[in-house]
Amino acid sequence: MKKIKFIVAALSACVLLSSCLNIEERIVIKNDNSGTYSLSIDMSKLMETIAQMGQSIDSASKNKKVDTTIALKGYIDTAKSLTPAEKALYRNSMVSIKMDMPDNIAKIKIECPFTTINDLSVVKKNLFSVISRLDVTKAAASSLTQGSSLPAGTNLDAASQAGSPMAQFFTFTAVPGKISYVINNKAGLDKEMAGDSIQQMKQMSMFMGDFLYSTIFVLPREAKKFSGPGMSISDDKKTVIFKRHFDDLTDNVENLEYKIEY
Repeated sequence: MKKIKFIVAALSACVLLSSCLNIEERIVIKNDNSGTYSLSIDMSKLMETIAQMGQSIDSASKNKKVDTTIALKGYIDTAKSLTPAEKALYRNSMVSIKMDMPDNIAKIKIECPFTTINDLSVVKKNLFSVISRLDVTKAAASSLTQGSSLPAGTNLDAASQAGSPMAQFFTFTAVPGKISYVINNKAGLDKEMAGDSIQQMKQMSMFMGDFLYSTIFVLPREAKKFSGPGMSISDDKKTVIFKRHFDDLTDNVENLEYKIEY
């Protein structure tokens, strides 16, 4: 029980920082400017570290295994806390979770399709806020800690309780042919990075190892211009990847910025 509770709490903290553990954003854009935004969070390294620390596990949780994908359509359509616009944007979202306690595997993936690239910035910005208002995470956490099977549609865990506090200091823009993520409030961001939560995560990273944050863009045609730290590009120039480690983000916030033209 203690181990499960710690994982749930740690995942919430990681999402708040958007730089903890191995996190991958993948944005696929099609020729008609529709596409898919997905966010994958891999907590396996965290679970392995906790196991090495000798944390106690109750008998029900010790053998917990979950591998499922759930469509959120029904929960979003009936949610009273969402606006019609939010329901339209997120109703086709999918959530996958894989948890294997004996093998120290814990992975969550959220996918949300968009019909036009002009909606991408909103989809990305409000994803966690929308999901948290479905009351799915509370049931998921409760199910995991009780050692019972996950009820249908309640498998999100605490990751969806909040978005990143750093996001307010950046502006993500996506229009046909251009994508950018740039700082809009350097002073505010510097203050946030100097706060206690970031410093605690720095200390946490010292004994838990390096964390990786990747953003991957799969474009409908070749990228013409691209810039940003930790960048690489595929041979056909249609896939642009930005990889940043935890120290890269905390030591220089400009490492989060990027620009692409295609």
